[in-house]
Amino acid sequence: QIEFHARIQQTETMASDGNVRKLMKKLKRMERDPNNRNSLDQIYYAMGNIHLLRGDTATALVLYNEGVEKSVKPSPEKGILLLTMANLYWDMADYASASECYSQAVGMISNGHKEYQTVKLRSEVLEDLVGCTETVQLQDSLQWLSTLPDDQLNAIIDQVIEDYREKERLEEERRIQEAKEAEKRGAQSEMSIEDNRESKSGWYFYNPKIVETGRKEFARQWGERKLEDDWRRSNKTMLASITPNSEPVPGAEGLLSDSLALLADSIIVTELETDPYKREYYIQQIPFTDEDKDKSDKLISAALLEQGIIYKDRLNEYPSAEKSLMRVISDYPQSQEADKAMYNLY
Repeated sequence: QIEFHARIQQTETMASDGNVRKLMKKLKRMERDPNNRNSLDQIYYAMGNIHLLRGDTATALVLYNEGVEKSVKPSPEKGILLLTMANLYWDMADYASASECYSQAVGMISNGHKEYQTVKLRSEVLEDLVGCTETVQLQDSLQWLSTLPDDQLNAIIDQVIEDYREKERLEEERRIQEAKEAEKRGAQSEMSIEDNRESKSGWYFYNPKIVETGRKEFARQWGERKLEDDWRRSNKTMLASITPNSEPVPGAEGLLSDSLALLADSIIVTELETDPYKREYYIQQIPFTDEDKDKSDKLISAALLEQGIIYKDRLNEYPSAEKSLMRVISDYPQSQEADKAMYNLY
């Protein structure tokens, strides 16, 4: 253990010298060593840090994500890895990714950590904030889609369907792998549970050790979750159903794939078509009529106001709050949210 941590620290201190290839080779050898199979998160953390020190945030995040995927159990080290990722996503305003990382990190780092209170606050607030940002992103993109010619619109939707199909395939592979691993862990834990039951009462909740093991296993898979309905869903925002020409929304082009993927993942559709593998599933969400565009505008203005208030009152992020509230006033001056936006700006 001492040697392992010394090597990790060595690569981090040597990263500034510039010999990245040599350092990465060292870490790759450590990754292949069977003795380090329980410490892969730390190895990938070190790899990511090397690239982060050199200003390559994108590669660092790829390596950090690999470290999270390959880590075998919750630990303070994995918590630090998740915290580093969360802070990067936060700085990039990728609040959905940040929320996921913070919610897992808060259960792994100690409450004595210097950033614990910040992590706890952001973890609690981001779920509400993410619901707002996703609503704005989705509705902006849907309004932009309503202006496209049919052939271009269908091409975009077909690509999203293909991406969704691939995502489902990978998810199924992951579930099968997790089931196999859970079966192995179950066989091992059954033996220890039986041993514990011989010395203590037979009911699960009378054995604190087993309960704590179960709590950690839950946190490993789901992160820290509140005790509430629909706790499995990371995004509980339900958008109003919109039926299928209005003005384009500037800047929406880059959000199309993410927004349509969001439709496939998390929106409950109340129209006839509910199959995310069909074009109609997406087309029925696009606001083609003036009436539907008005409904979409109301969703955006309400979400922007709530988003601005969260930034202002719960996170003290005043520039971000100002940006959200100013858009309500400039884009939706006749909305019922405009007066509240001006009050909060004041």
